[in-house]
Amino acid sequence: MIPAHLVLLLFALALELATAAPAWSAEDRPFEVLGFQRPSQRVEAPDVALTDLDGKSVSLKSFRGKLLLVNFWATWCIPCLYEMPEFEQLYQAYKDKGFVVLAVSVDQGDPEVVRRYVVERKLTYPVFHDPQGHLVLAFRLPGFPATYLLGPDGALLGVLAGPRAWGGPEARALIGELLRARPEKKTMVPLQGLGLPVATGDGYGR
Repeated sequence: MIPAHLVLLLFALALELATAAPAWSAEDRPFEVLGFQRPSQRVEAPDVALTDLDGKSVSLKSFRGKLLLVNFWATWCIPCLYEMPEFEQLYQAYKDKGFVVLAVSVDQGDPEVVRRYVVERKLTYPVFHDPQGHLVLAFRLPGFPATYLLGPDGALLGVLAGPRAWGGPEARALIGELLRARPEKKTMVPLQGLGLPVATGDGYGR
């Protein structure tokens, strides 16, 4: 079995290579409108452990079968203050259709600070805590906030840096379109030299 730290390193390298030179197509336009950078080849997210605000560990893989929007944020991040309620709107609109928002706080120290923030804003989507920055390193964050879109099979669909209007029509159009689409099953092959699963497409027009 490959050690967890090596899996994270390999994913980070694969992510950097896959997003190095995106080629936009007509199918990519909903992503482009929001500023998502699309991978040029299929990269599967690693099965990392997420820690919730009660200290319980949850595998990212346990969310397979759902369209995931993974957002890295912090209570001190001013743009995040505006994004979080809009994530809630998006989550409420599509949570019954197979969509989940996963918020990963990078705040250091006591998770109670994060819990108070979440409670005060009445956020109901899953919130996790990464005070040591393990996931920050694994996902090679371009800054804060940063958002990653993962398909039901764990494939990276897009990544973007900075805040967006997640309650707006562009975000709803993208999520709605992805939920209506049915990804084709792809034969997984190792990404040459890195040992991570990739395929020639992700079933969403790539």
